[in-house]
Parts: sequence; structure tokens; C-alpha cells
Amino acid sequence: MVRDHDASLSIELREGIGRASKGRALERARASRTVPSHHRPPPANIRRLPSCVRGKGEPDRHSQFFEVRLSWLFRTVIEMQTQTWTIGQFRFTVDTDGPVSGPPVLLLHGFPQTRHMWRHQLRALAAAGFRGVAPDQRGYSAGARPTAIESYACELLMADALALMDFCEAPRFHLVGHDWGGQLAWLIAAGHPDRVATLTTLSRPHPRAFARAMAEDPEQAKRSRHHSGFRQPDALDRLREDNFKMLRAVLERGGVGKADLDAHFQTLSEPGALEAAISWYRANNIGSEEIPPVLVPTLYIWGTADASVGRRAAELTEQFVSGPYRFVEVEGGGHFIVDQFPERIAQLMIDHLHGTSP
Repeated sequence: MVRDHDASLSIELREGIGRASKGRALERARASRTVPSHHRPPPANIRRLPSCVRGKGEPDRHSQFFEVRLSWLFRTVIEMQTQTWTIGQFRFTVDTDGPVSGPPVLLLHGFPQTRHMWRHQLRALAAAGFRGVAPDQRGYSAGARPTAIESYACELLMADALALMDFCEAPRFHLVGHDWGGQLAWLIAAGHPDRVATLTTLSRPHPRAFARAMAEDPEQAKRSRHHSGFRQPDALDRLREDNFKMLRAVLERGGVGKADLDAHFQTLSEPGALEAAISWYRANNIGSEEIPPVLVPTLYIWGTADASVGRRAAELTEQFVSGPYRFVEVEGGGHFIVDQFPERIAQLMIDHLHGTSP
């Protein structure tokens, strides 16, 4: 294990200028493509536009390559877009940024946040040559909001994430998750190591570390009492009270800005959205002794002031990662550490991603 407090990054990438203007139009066309959730495309050369982006029968041109170091190039290839991806019966709202041929990175949000939490990281990933994908997950996307609680079991949420990467024709990808997104990221990396190039989790420890800390550390049980509280019959009414006053206060104290708060709670104010988000808690347990150790290169970032996850759970996580592991403590970082330190988190993340490529 490597434990540290900082990182540095550098990037040099080859890319074709001749595709720039065509890339934007083709990417917009791609957003309407529908694929079954079980689709598993063969590995693709990440230097090439996937066939669904190039268009059927269109040749893959490789002229006028030269070395570049400027991030503006990636903006000309493709700019941040909000798209709708149809996966089986569901339609997911997805933010994307970066060159379509870049190594794919899937970023999974937690509660009560949305894809909007990753906007700074998407821009940084794009500038470094990666292709960032940040979806509103099941229940948060208006077109993927079933009503049954059992529809939010982790197995189904994991299947959504993998299907989104199938849509990208990404047999392997970098995986990033925070809070509930971190829980899914651990489960996906443990269960599908062939799909995950690297894992980055923020705040949320390995599920087995969480389970052990809950059993051994009374303080962790207190920190996690909201999980049982959200299962109570009056939880939805309490959370909605006075325009989400309680939740807004928690995020604001954690360093989330007003514009970001408004973006998150605009989604949670949609019909059925809060019910769906709370169903994640009602359909699943946060800790499990049955999850195997993670084999893929893993970066775990934890803030020393995290109100939801204590030091015991954070430090136990090392025992459940068999592959290369790096634990970064951020002094004074709270639960919403991505919002508190957006540039630093992006730098740590990209430095980790550079170590392994899909």
C-alpha cells in the first residue's frame, strides 16, 4: 500500500486533427443509438472511433497525426454534452466529455447528488485525453425510474453501469465512484475484474471493511445511522420538508455550492425521484462479508473529517484489496470531498489512471 497526500501528472497524446469537426456531429448521432443491456462488443482499438461513432462503412482515417500537448485539441474533438442513452427499457441522462477515442472513464455519483457532481472531473479528464462518462443512475434519470423497491437491488444497478459501458463499446474502462457510486464501484471491480482497468473510490470503503467497522466500531454505527433512518415510513416526508432543508444543509456544510445544490435538488424534485433514490437504501445493505477482494489497481481517497465514514473503516479497506493499492488521506476533507477539492481530486484521479490503460 502507498499512503500519501499529493500527486502530479503530465500528458502527451497523439490525436488526429482531421476528425475534429466530424467528431461532434457523429457523437450527437450516437446518443440515439439503442443497444440491448446484454450486449458485449469485442475489444476496440482506443485510437479509433468506434463503428457506432464513425457510421456504418465509414473508413477509419489516420492522416495528419502529430504530437500535441495542448488541452484545447480535445475540446475541438468533442465538447461536454448531455445526452440520452437508451439501454434496454430505460433512458439514461449522461454527461460526456473528451475525445471519443480516449480511454473510457465511468463516474458514478451517490446520494443525494447527481451526475452534476463530476463536471469538474469531466473537464480535467477530457484535457488529459480521457473519455469521461457520468450518468444519472437508475432512479435519478427520469427515463430510468421504476417504482418497485426491488428494482434498485445492487445487482441491477451494477448491470446498468456495465450496459452503459457496452453502449460505449468499452470492454475495459476506468471506474470512479463516490458514496453509493463507490459501493457499486467496489462491487463491479470485485465481480468483473476483466472489465475494470483501474478503480478509484471516494469516501466509501470496501463493503467488507464497512461491515467489520459497523460491527467493531460503535462510532461507525452512529455515523451510518441515516441508512436505517431512510428505511422508516416517514423518511420521505422528512427529507422533502421545507424544500429539502435538512439535506441542503448537510451538503452546504460539506462544501457543496448553491448552484450545485440547485442542480441536484432539481432532479430530486421530479416525480418519483426521491422515492427512487431512497429505494437504493431500502433494497440493499451497505456492508457485506461475501464480497471478494479487489484485484485491480485501486485508489481510495478518504477525508479525515468525513462524517459518514470513520478512520477504522477507511484503514480496514487495505485488507480487501489484493492488487496495487494506494490510500490517500485528505486532511480536513469531508464526505463531499469531490466538491471541496475538485482540482486536487482530479489530479489524483488522472495520475492513477495514467498507470493503467484499457
